[in-house]
Amino acid sequence: MKNNSTHKIIIILNSILVVLLFIIVLNFSIHVVRTREFNNRIHTLVKNETNNEVSVSGSMTGIWPKQDAKVSGVTNGGTYEFTITDLANYDVANWTLRVDISQDCYLNQAWNGQVEVHQDVKSNNEKVNTLDLHNFDIDYDSLNIESKGEGKNDLMIHLCEGDYLIYHPLNDNATHEYPLGGVNNSATIGMIFYFNFSFSELDYEITYQFGKSIFQGTEYIIFIVLSLLWILIFSVVMVWYIVRRKTERDLAEREAMLEETMGLITSFVDAKDSYTNGHSNRVAQYTVMLAEKLGMNEREIRYTFYAAILHDVGKCYVPDEILKKTSRLTDEEFDTIKKHTVYGGEMLKSIKTINHISDGAKYHHERYDGKGYPEGLKEQEIPYIGRIICVADAFDAMTSSRCYRAALSKEYVINELKNNIGKQFDPSVCQAMLDIIAEGKITIDNWEA
Repeated sequence: MKNNSTHKIIIILNSILVVLLFIIVLNFSIHVVRTREFNNRIHTLVKNETNNEVSVSGSMTGIWPKQDAKVSGVTNGGTYEFTITDLANYDVANWTLRVDISQDCYLNQAWNGQVEVHQDVKSNNEKVNTLDLHNFDIDYDSLNIESKGEGKNDLMIHLCEGDYLIYHPLNDNATHEYPLGGVNNSATIGMIFYFNFSFSELDYEITYQFGKSIFQGTEYIIFIVLSLLWILIFSVVMVWYIVRRKTERDLAEREAMLEETMGLITSFVDAKDSYTNGHSNRVAQYTVMLAEKLGMNEREIRYTFYAAILHDVGKCYVPDEILKKTSRLTDEEFDTIKKHTVYGGEMLKSIKTINHISDGAKYHHERYDGKGYPEGLKEQEIPYIGRIICVADAFDAMTSSRCYRAALSKEYVINELKNNIGKQFDPSVCQAMLDIIAEGKITIDNWEA
């Protein structure tokens, strides 16, 4: 009998693994796409606004009198510092800071990155220059520089109301102004301005982009969890499969030995009567067909097969002269033959590992109407296995040649089965046999195709 349960389970488990793997790959692909979209998105934060991603603060940290300036009206100098802090769980990959000028002043220096200077914005002659004011040593003719101080780095870039600066951070081992994140989650930059009397607070805004890694975020955590779950299921499936295969091999070997042993016993029983040779095997085959038709599970079908193949084992106690007698049996001889059911039941009742195996031998000659033997049970009182073997046994008896008659025709056999529904045979079992015949699943030599 073919075992399909393992194959079905493997298909189901493999399907689960394939679906789960598809979900994992899809989830990670979506995560990668969303991460790229997130990193490409430009964010802006203006002065006095707050969020949970970035903070910016700026203030004048020191003011001093400018004594060496050659620009009239400039009396004070001051350092304006900005601190940019990464508040998110992922790096700020790049950022720029725009500083709007609200009064006339002079930009003298900035550190550590470059400053994009926009002069004369309100005029029709805007000048734009990007400078490294920390290490400035080049004269820019386009710059509006009214005066330089005592040294070449002490320049004075004139800025009017409406002008603005854009600070581009520096990325080196010393400053780490970007990317921001981890141990370097903040950067402080400074600018020196010169002005007359007082200096107004500057307006500013930061524009930034994140450098979120694909190995961060909720989607990545889900990916890790699903991947671990997939590995766990795969490992369990593999262990189960290896153990199941070994168990099935061991079981198959034991079943083969059992069937060979049963085959040897039934060969001995069938050999006592040449006219019933092969009877036990045929009954077992028909019984399996009936069990499958009646919806039994694989284990029940296997046990039914064992019970059917040994259903006549009690005949080994019946004398050969009675079994092989070609003339009519006496009542005493018939009573002796009928005892083979009791003998068989007694022989097999010690087998506890195969359910109902003794019932098949003992009750396969009981009739549904209660007129059978050995106990005269009726209907549901008869064990189910007995009712099934009863139909299979009678069918083989009718379709096999005996010493006193030839095998019966298909039409005759079908009529006998129908006429004995509810009498000799369980209605549902007998109807299953009729269906099997109608479906052409049984081949009998003398029956027309």
